[in-house]
Parts: sequence; structure tokens; C-alpha cells
Amino acid sequence: MKRFLLTNRIIILFVVVHIFIAATEPPVQVDLGIAADFTLFSSAGAITNTGTTTIFGDIGTHAGDISGFENPCTVYGDMMDTDPTTLQCSIDLANACTQINDIPVTNSTHSVIFGGGETLLPGVYSTAAAASIDGNLILDAQGDAHAVFIFKIGGAFTTTAGASVTLINNASASNIFFKAAGAIAMATNTVMRGTMISNDGAVSMGAGGILEGRMLSNAGAVSTYQVMTYQPGSVVVLPIKLSSFSGSFNGESVNLTWVAESTSALDKFEIERSDDGRNFSYLSGITATEDKQTYTWTDRHVSPALHHYRLKMIDQDGSFSYSSIVSIDVQQKQSISIWPNPVTGGLVNLKMTGQQAGKYFISIINSKGEVLQTTRVHHNGQGAETVPVKLSNPANALCYVQVTAPDGNATNLKIITR
Repeated sequence: MKRFLLTNRIIILFVVVHIFIAATEPPVQVDLGIAADFTLFSSAGAITNTGTTTIFGDIGTHAGDISGFENPCTVYGDMMDTDPTTLQCSIDLANACTQINDIPVTNSTHSVIFGGGETLLPGVYSTAAAASIDGNLILDAQGDAHAVFIFKIGGAFTTTAGASVTLINNASASNIFFKAAGAIAMATNTVMRGTMISNDGAVSMGAGGILEGRMLSNAGAVSTYQVMTYQPGSVVVLPIKLSSFSGSFNGESVNLTWVAESTSALDKFEIERSDDGRNFSYLSGITATEDKQTYTWTDRHVSPALHHYRLKMIDQDGSFSYSSIVSIDVQQKQSISIWPNPVTGGLVNLKMTGQQAGKYFISIINSKGEVLQTTRVHHNGQGAETVPVKLSNPANALCYVQVTAPDGNATNLKIITR
């Protein structure tokens, strides 16, 4: 019996220690080697482009041709073809694929269709067959800037037109990897984040696409068509360089801050916002000044939703480029408040924050429970709105303001009239 109890204690101790070690292990990382320097690369395939494309990063192949990147295309990097660097890159890319294959899967039950507005947490996702992204896929790092997202696709991988990947809560494109056993094809106007690796097929991105990441293939062609690609985590755009571009939500509004360098040729910034990560609308403009590096702007008209912001940077000659996208998850605090209180002059202001849109009934009730007046107002549901309410018979008394929402729920606020 003593031996049995001792054995149980040893087993329990081993389990506890094992769990503690597993919980404190550093997050899994994928080492791309010098492949990390390449935005477009194939170990054995051609690299081609059609149309006006902008590439930030190196382009290379170890067995193929590079074509289509002449003017009016812009490449901010080197182009390499069958040299010692591309040889090493081929080796490093093969090693990275082996690393990804060896990383244990944490989720093998997800459907072969990702997106549709869903939010995924860090992990290693695997599908046995071809897979796709349809709509918006949100990756939430939960505040961990080192969180890793890996997608192992057992066949071809595609995106539908206008599909997007959105990063929130410190998620980084540097730590996102899509590895497919077949070809990877990103349709028109796709906004993609992460390193795309085809093990034995082609990799392509259609017109209007934006990729914060890489397009890499072990044995296939890599092609682009009127796209913009840049290295993960970088905010390098011409005619200027942004040292940083960030945003935060303070409970009522979104504050954007960016630090710009080399603005001598820049005319202005335009702030744009999107609710789907694809279709952006103009919000405001700020004139660039040569002696100013830090800029701020506040969006005071936000509703509870995931909002995407970018900067359009316009040069003095009319040319322009875009920053990376900053995504802010607005979870607005819901509240109804009144002011001033005590009420003087017979006018009370009702502030509604984060409330549902629709018709509201505002009733003034005396201390006896008698309804003195009722006013109907329409709230647009956009951020915070102040509604003035005129008291028909103001008197020195204690009253209640009852606000009845479209769903029938009522909020009672105490006021004193003078």
C-alpha cells in the first residue's frame, strides 16, 4: 500500500510539473532564415508580374526567370536569380516547411472555410483537404505580441474576392503562417496578412490585393497582378516612411497617432476608415509640415464594431501611397446620463452612449408616480448622442426621467428641478 501511494504521488507530481513547464514554455516560432528577407520567392519557379505593382522586399528564384517588374512597377529591394543567396534561401525555406510540419496541431476540427467574420485565437489549425477564406477572418492575439497562428492546409488554399485577414490585440503578421500542400491563389482585392507558403505549387495574388507578408514556393511559380506587398510588421511607404502608426479607443472615441519621417515632398495625409477591411471611406485630411513628425487625429463618431483605419499619403506631385491598416475593436460602454442636475431653466440634456438605434420614449415622472410628459426621440446608435429635453412644467421638485428603449427596457434617472 505504501508503495502504491508513493507511486501515485510521483505520478501526480510529474503531471503537475509537466503542466507547469508546458504553460511556461515560450511560444512556438518558425525560423525562415534568410527567406524572411524575401517578399516573393520560389525555389524552382518563375516570378512574374502584370500591371502596376509595388513590392517592398527582395524578389528571388533559384531556378526560373523574373519578369514584369520594370516601370511603372516599383520594387524596394533586390532581385536575385540563381546565386548563393537564393540557394541558401531554398534551403532555409525547406527547413521552415519541416518545422511547420513538426509543430503539433491544436485544432483539427475547423471547417475548410475560414472567415465569415469569425475570430480565432492563437494556435495551429489543420485541414485535411483544400481550404479557403471567405469574407473577413479576425485573428486575436489576446494582448500577446508573440502569439503564433499557423494554418496547415492539406490541399490548395484560396481566398474569395475581397476576402481579408484582420489582426487585433497585438496580433502580428510576422507570426502568421499559411502553409498549403497545393497552390495558393488569392483573388482580387484580397487583404492578406502572414507568410504564404506553397509546398509544391504556385502562389498568386489578383488585382487590387494587399499583402502584409510573403509569397513563397518550394516548387512553383509566384505571380502578382497590380498588387502591393510589404514585409510583415513594416510600415514603409513612399513618399515618406512611417516610424509608427497606432490607434486606441478611450471609451468614446478612437485616437490615431503616427510618426512620419522625410516629409519634405509630402502634401497631406488623408485618414480613411472601413468597417469590412476592404472598402475605405474618407474621414478627414491633415496638411503635412516639414518640421512636424508626430500627428494625431480623433474619430469621435464610432459605433461598437471593429473599425479599420489607414492613411493615404499624398505627395506634392499628386502621387500617393497607403500605410498599413490599424484595426480597433470598439467595445463602447453603454450608459445613459443626464445633465445638468439639478435642472435649471426647464432644460435637461440626456446623453446616450453605446445604445441601440431606434425610437426611445422619454417620460418625466413626479414623486407620486404620475407621468407629467412623454417625448419620443430617435437615436441613431452611433457613438454618444446628446438629446435635449424641454420640461413643460418645471417646478421645484424631485422627479424621475424614464428612458424606454426600443426593446422595452426602461432606465430611471433621478433629477431635481428648480
